[in-house]
Amino acid sequence: TQSRSSAASDVYKRQYRRGRAELTGSGVFAEALVPIELVGDPLILSDESINLEFNVPESGLYVPVFDYRRIDEELNNFKFALELNGSLPFSEARSLELPRLWSDETKEFTRDRYNDESLPLQIPFDGWMSESPADTAGRVVDPVGLSLEAGFNRISLRAVSSAGIEIRSLTLRPYRPLPTYAEYRASLPTATAPAEVISIDINAIDYVSKNAYDVRLGAEDDPAAQPFDRVDALLNVIEGSSWEQSGEEISYEFSVPRSGRYLIGLHYKNPKADFSVFRSLRVNGEIPFAELRAYEFESTGINRWSWETLAGEDGDAFELYLQEGLNRISLRTEREPVTEATRALKMIIAHMNYFGIEIMKVAGREVDENRTWRLTNYIPKTAAYLDAYRLLISDIMNDLASFSTKGIESSMTASLETALFKLEKLAEDPDELPVYLSDIYSTSIYDKPISQILGDTVTMLEDGELTLEAIAVESEVLPRRANAGFLARSSSSLASLWSTFTSDKYITRNEDEVLNIWVTRPITHTDIMQKMADADFTRRTGIEVKISVMPDPNRLILATAADTVPDVAMGLPSYIPFDLAIRGASYDISQFPDFWEVASDFSPGAFIPYILNQEVYALPETLDFHSLIYRTDIFDQLDLVPPNTWAEVIDMLPVLQRYGMNFYHPIAGGLPTLKWFYQTSPFVYQFGGQLYEPDGLSVSLDDPDTVAGLRFMSELFSLYALQQQVPIFYNSFRFGVIPVGIVDSQSYLQIKFAAPELRGQWSLAPYPGIPDENGEVQRWFIANGVAALIMKDSDRPEQAWEFMKWWLSKETQVDFGYRLQSTYGPEFLWISANLDALADAPIDEAEKEVILEQVKWQRDVPRTPAQYMLERGLSDIWINSATQNMSVRTEIDKMIPVIDREVSRKMIEFGFIDPEGNVLKPFEVPSIEWVIEQMEPYRREDTNE
Repeated sequence: TQSRSSAASDVYKRQYRRGRAELTGSGVFAEALVPIELVGDPLILSDESINLEFNVPESGLYVPVFDYRRIDEELNNFKFALELNGSLPFSEARSLELPRLWSDETKEFTRDRYNDESLPLQIPFDGWMSESPADTAGRVVDPVGLSLEAGFNRISLRAVSSAGIEIRSLTLRPYRPLPTYAEYRASLPTATAPAEVISIDINAIDYVSKNAYDVRLGAEDDPAAQPFDRVDALLNVIEGSSWEQSGEEISYEFSVPRSGRYLIGLHYKNPKADFSVFRSLRVNGEIPFAELRAYEFESTGINRWSWETLAGEDGDAFELYLQEGLNRISLRTEREPVTEATRALKMIIAHMNYFGIEIMKVAGREVDENRTWRLTNYIPKTAAYLDAYRLLISDIMNDLASFSTKGIESSMTASLETALFKLEKLAEDPDELPVYLSDIYSTSIYDKPISQILGDTVTMLEDGELTLEAIAVESEVLPRRANAGFLARSSSSLASLWSTFTSDKYITRNEDEVLNIWVTRPITHTDIMQKMADADFTRRTGIEVKISVMPDPNRLILATAADTVPDVAMGLPSYIPFDLAIRGASYDISQFPDFWEVASDFSPGAFIPYILNQEVYALPETLDFHSLIYRTDIFDQLDLVPPNTWAEVIDMLPVLQRYGMNFYHPIAGGLPTLKWFYQTSPFVYQFGGQLYEPDGLSVSLDDPDTVAGLRFMSELFSLYALQQQVPIFYNSFRFGVIPVGIVDSQSYLQIKFAAPELRGQWSLAPYPGIPDENGEVQRWFIANGVAALIMKDSDRPEQAWEFMKWWLSKETQVDFGYRLQSTYGPEFLWISANLDALADAPIDEAEKEVILEQVKWQRDVPRTPAQYMLERGLSDIWINSATQNMSVRTEIDKMIPVIDREVSRKMIEFGFIDPEGNVLKPFEVPSIEWVIEQMEPYRREDTNE
């Protein structure tokens, strides 16, 4: 029975003795039945937890099967936590998932303007489904099992993701182990002689459903994959790089003319070097026998294919019984055979990280190599730890050897051999381990510690990439050719080479009588944009649109000179709109009557670089965000909490630096000789300072608040010893050298998708700030995404404005983000500048909450004709003061006349002042307060400010 509060639970207990609970307005499960049937309305599991109370007839292991459907538009599978009788039945129960099924919108693939087949839109299935939950990591093949005692039990469900489901029934099926193939075969009807040979070929692209939207079709440039064209890209396989995560399943339907025993073959490619990948096969919803759990597919090499007829270790093909008519085969990625190996490796990595910090507690950050160490006096288990590492790694190598054609000499175990060799050397003298700390724990990005070697091995083991071209269902094994012949491959390569000289693909060219749009984005993005514009915008408005790829945004300036400009340009870096506007090449879009109503959907600070004298020349398309990111595992071990202010960062630094760690600020990234606005300016605004005087004719670097901000920025590095140069923060964060810092959206996505071994070990938090006089923490950061604008010479500015409004509306942005991810994968996350669209983006809810809060503090530096000199001046101030120990105030005083002189020169060039300094026309530096004032009449209470 569902209960959503203690009061409801009490009502249930009073009514339980009467045999059934009747809670007004809520669904009810029948008491004391297995399966448990739902009576009344379905239950909704989203924001609130629900409890299911029931009896089971006898103790045992039961598999829960939910009859459910999705009630949201989320792309990801529904995640929830499950408690049994008040506690977690197993650790994975913190995050279980129920899948959403997907299918292609069409199998008649459209051609893009380059005559290549385009990936179809993915359509979610929103009907009722019956599935058992699985753990989100996909560690095992079997569904979740619950050990239930006879009598009264309670299951509590709590949504983990922001998505929701509707539950119609819950069935508890007693767990039964799968039969062996011998047992399965013995149970089949007696085989009869076939009247004819039956052979059914299923192209891999013809799947009917999949449980992960990011599993996608691919175009193999190989005659062995059909269909194939020598010039144009045709979709002909399930792309292996998209079908590699454990738990991802694809299903196919086919009809057989008569009931009987059939063989199953797969045409596949496993590019892993001498190591197998694994797939489970379900027939009509069930795995027939144990040998088809995590069936092993050996390596084929990068450019080779194989036909694999499913068979036992003796080489005899498996016979599967299929009923006459429609049947379904499902293939699911598995990593259960290597789960114990990866689990053990992760355990070793975690312990090595712990052990490394414990060593630093004894030896300090800078280890004296001339000292005689007696580490075992302080950590008596040192030798035992090293022995345990060696024993575990040796066992793992032996286990993995069985999945490689080269046995213990596999490339997969070669890195483990290196780790084992290092450990054996360390074990010779455990007392001297502090001298060799970098072999255990990374103290620099240049180290290659054992923990990193093991982490790389985990990543490779969890990669289950397999490219599937076809499935064969046949009554007997037929001869099939896995790879194309030499002549076919050679002629294909020559034809492809010749097409590079003769094809006009990807040439940017305007067309008459249409709205021409140039976009600085990959073809993957523009292809979807064109389809959406054709299907929606043109249908609604009658305005035809041609979207072309613009490889270099600077081409706009050349196009302006050649009078070949488009109507709309999109995907532009934030500096381009001002450069075009001040030269009279872009259109003032703020003159449209509804401009500020449209603009109110965006962050006010994003408009700053697009404004010239209170005229706005672009709309933001995407946004960048900066926030704090930290390693929760390391913070827990060091008993740290994420800092809220810069004072808390300073308080935390001694603890980090004691163990050779540090805090990352973006100024440490990029070029060592030039720092950009986003690196140097945030402190100016957090301290309440300004960079320009209101008239823009001089800088205000000597403003007391500005000086305070620049001085604090310098002292973080000169006084508090932040690392001045960090080549790649991702690596430093991944290896624990710098476990906390400021991250932008690109680094966030890199950590999220390129460091799977850190899953669950990091979190986002708000950007540290400076409290103002009222105690509010000022978290200003400098960032921007890309922009869209209308060219001044466009003959269709009104039509162009209609397109921009359509493109940047919440509905279109959400749709585009959905299409992009569902077509190309979760790493293609679209971070829209439209805040309402961002709120609906498929981002983990906890992370999205931080991002939405942080974008309130987004702003950019006002653009002026001499902005480059100010940017360079701020860079020089930091470099000279932080790295050369020069006085901040002295450096500011030196830079002010240099910057002001260049400001005057550019103002004369663009006609704002004459050579004597007299104002010819005003120049107003835009402020975020002015932008907010313009938006205020149109802003909704639930919109970020």
